[in-house]
Amino acid sequence: MKRSGKKSGAAKKAAKAGAPRVSSDDIELMFILDASEKMLRLNIKKSWYPQVLANLKVTLQHAARVTEFKLPEDIEPAPVFKA
Repeated sequence: MKRSGKKSGAAKKAAKAGAPRVSSDDIELMFILDASEKMLRLNIKKSWYPQVLANLKVTLQHAARVTEFKLPEDIEPAPVFKA
């Protein structure tokens, strides 16, 4: 997903918080963070943006590894145990 040279709100907040320059790959994460913040009505402090973006990046990397794992077609779901 290519974006024009326009900065997201997250990018502006991160820049104001003194975060280092971000790569073009991280710009998409900033748009996701912006949308999530608005949708969930969150108020993320400017000083937290670099850490929130780093956490989001790691979470998405882990999710990608999970979805890459191929399961056999004949696998059965695990039983559900109730206490």
